Amino acid sequence: MDIKKAEEFMTKLIEEGTKYGFEDCEASYADDISMSVDILNGEVSSYEQSSDQGVSFRGFKNGQMGYCSTTRFDDDAVKFMLESAMENCEVLNDDDREFIYCDENNKNLHFSQLTEAYEKNTYSRFAELGLKLEKAILALDSRINAVDYLSISCSRGPALIINSKGLHSYRDTDGMSIFAGCHATDADGSVKSGAHYWVGNDIDKFDMDKFLAKLSENILGKMGAKSCKSGNYKVIMENEAFMQFMSAFLGNTFATVMQKGLSLLDGKEGTKIASDCFTLKEVPMYEDALSKYPFDDEG
Repeated sequence: MDIKKAEEFMTKLIEEGTKYGFEDCEASYADDISMSVDILNGEVSSYEQSSDQGVSFRGFKNGQMGYCSTTRFDDDAVKFMLESAMENCEVLNDDDREFIYCDENNKNLHFSQLTEAYEKNTYSRFAELGLKLEKAILALDSRINAVDYLSISCSRGPALIINSKGLHSYRDTDGMSIFAGCHATDADGSVKSGAHYWVGNDIDKFDMDKFLAKLSENILGKMGAKSCKSGNYKVIMENEAFMQFMSAFLGNTFATVMQKGLSLLDGKEGTKIASDCFTLKEVPMYEDALSKYPFDDEG
């Protein structure tokens, strides 16, 4: 179903929802079109192409928010979703009040990030590149025994939110990724593993030499490594390692967690919690980001 038909279905869902008795209601549509090619032992081991789309609905009634979703887009689906969401409202007894949102100054948002380069993503291009990349990885060093996993994938899709308060927010994006993992045998017989990935939106901008150099560093750099005694050490963290480190704490910054008082940062708003050399910002429209997010799942 194209975006126009999805919008027509959602508009009807909202209109019927207000007639059905919901005080406020909202419909969200998402479509994920993807393709992936996996390489193993010099051949294409897997090829998948899929499209997953659906509409979710939420309606507010008597202080409760009822939910329902569907992959069907007909009159029967409208009736089913409204009935199911209303039944949710009648049985729920949630003290955490939810709400339908709309910024009066930003009711109509449209942000498209689709690229012409996405049309280059074909099975033949992915298969050719994948087989070439696997061969190049094995040629990096005689100690590399095998490429355990090599996958090239791409995806694109729109997202649309409409609600009874007048919100109409649309965004879309596309992109591709390449991931490879391999293992090697050290001089003492121990097995080391390493991996690397690339994310972009144009297959022609993939730099294989740079990718191989980083993958080689990630796996061969572990050769001869020994464990150290527990203690306090000065550490230089690589960007990816620091990202994993930070991910363990990011949940404490979520609005819902903060509002419920469940965050480790509860009561520390406006206070310094890190070193002067560290600043963390949320920049959803960061200029150099491959994908920008002009609005979240609630508009």
